[in-house]
Amino acid sequence: MANNETDNKETKVAPERLPSAERMSLAPRSFQETVEFAERIANSLFIPEAFRNKPGDILAAIQYGYEVGFTPMQALQSIYVTNGKPNLYGDAALALVMASGYLEAHDESDDGQMATCTVTRRGHKPHTTTFSVDDARRAGLANKDPWVKYPKRMRRYRALAAALKDKFPDVTKGLITAEEAQDWPEPKSAPTPPVKPAAAAEPEAQSFPPDDVPTIQVEQSEAASAKPAPTPQVINPQPEPAPQPKPTENGTVKPGTIGPEKANELAQIIVKAQVAPSLILEQCHIKALEDLPESRYPTVIQILNNRLARLQKGAS
Repeated sequence: MANNETDNKETKVAPERLPSAERMSLAPRSFQETVEFAERIANSLFIPEAFRNKPGDILAAIQYGYEVGFTPMQALQSIYVTNGKPNLYGDAALALVMASGYLEAHDESDDGQMATCTVTRRGHKPHTTTFSVDDARRAGLANKDPWVKYPKRMRRYRALAAALKDKFPDVTKGLITAEEAQDWPEPKSAPTPPVKPAAAAEPEAQSFPPDDVPTIQVEQSEAASAKPAPTPQVINPQPEPAPQPKPTENGTVKPGTIGPEKANELAQIIVKAQVAPSLILEQCHIKALEDLPESRYPTVIQILNNRLARLQKGAS
């Protein structure tokens, strides 16, 4: 009787690994090192194109990978984002489960019409899931590109994903497989609210970097004025051309924003200051530099000039 109780108790068994020499790891050990690591590899050809030149996305992927047990580079190769949600490639999810030590047995088969996956978690009964051609038709998947080209492979990933989700949610941390997420319809985006004119906008407090310059508050009377905020002096400024209409896709400029001309000047200063453009976009909550509010433009310029001054002082 005692032996049966011991056999049914779930135990974690470390997976067998081949012996290897001691390896050097470049994995970051602090948040600051992770940020620098993400910025360093952002333009590398060794990372997937979806992460290229996006240090913020790289940082988030590394954090997700850390939570499920991936090293930084494994995380970038194994995590896929669909409709704004992170998920794992099917083989990566299976690798996590195998490495966890909880998997006792695993078997897969396909008879041409149905894929079957059976997994056994230590201390549990075998668990079987299936995904058939009829399932794909009912879900509206049969005529999609990957299902037409690789039907057997796609059935296999669906059956595998269901089995791992049912029996190992603590290992995958609730992340679904990328193959399953790709079949989901994209959510309909909410209608874009109308842009309020600058006169009605409330002044925003500066949010980055707090140690460079004090927050510059914009008075309500200045925000309501029709005159644009004066452009602070920058290092080696270019002569400003005569005011002209700023063309955009629809022929107008969003009210209260700096527009494309000032955005081009700002981009040149950002390069000189050696600042990641994504930092400006994230901290100012904008998608493009030309969307930067006029009220925040002087503060951003002042911060960049302060950084330029520090860089020049350090070089001298």
